[in-house]
Amino acid sequence: MTFENQSIDNVSKKILNDANEENERIINEAHKKEKEILTDAEAKRIKILENAKEQAKESYKKTKELVIAAETTKLCQESLLNKIKLIDEISEKALKKIKFTESNTYLNFIKESIKSLKITEAQYQIGKNEKIITSEIIKKVSEGAILKLSDKPADFENGIKIIDGKKQYIISIEEVLKEKIDDIRMEISDFLFERE
Repeated sequence: MTFENQSIDNVSKKILNDANEENERIINEAHKKEKEILTDAEAKRIKILENAKEQAKESYKKTKELVIAAETTKLCQESLLNKIKLIDEISEKALKKIKFTESNTYLNFIKESIKSLKITEAQYQIGKNEKIITSEIIKKVSEGAILKLSDKPADFENGIKIIDGKKQYIISIEEVLKEKIDDIRMEISDFLFERE
């Protein structure tokens, strides 16, 4: 082997060694990058899963709160409707009790109402659906006022109408209750709602 061949061999070996070292360095660098990428990807995956879990929890919590709020509102509405129904039933029973069971209270109401008008002579009509007040009762409760039955048919449902010239007065417990029903409902509502 000549010196020249040996030099070429040495140069070739050097080139091959350098190439192998470079190859090894590149492979090691690639493995290192691969580990970094995998570690980074795993960290991102874990973070994405944690965020997804948090979002799912938050979404569940909001949905649960909405469902609870909707059901609570529904129950409150049902409760309120039942209480309003109860108030209406109590009002209706009170009216029936005043008119039928305690008819003296109703007659006193008519008597005092006629008296408060301070009329001496007038006409009257009896409501189309009035079941208690009759002409005989009006004569009893009118106390000195001369009241005559009108020829014209009644254009109202309950109670009596006193016609004094151009003035007309309807005396009806139903009308009084209609005027006062909101006050009565408020009092009953206060009583019912305080008991909750």
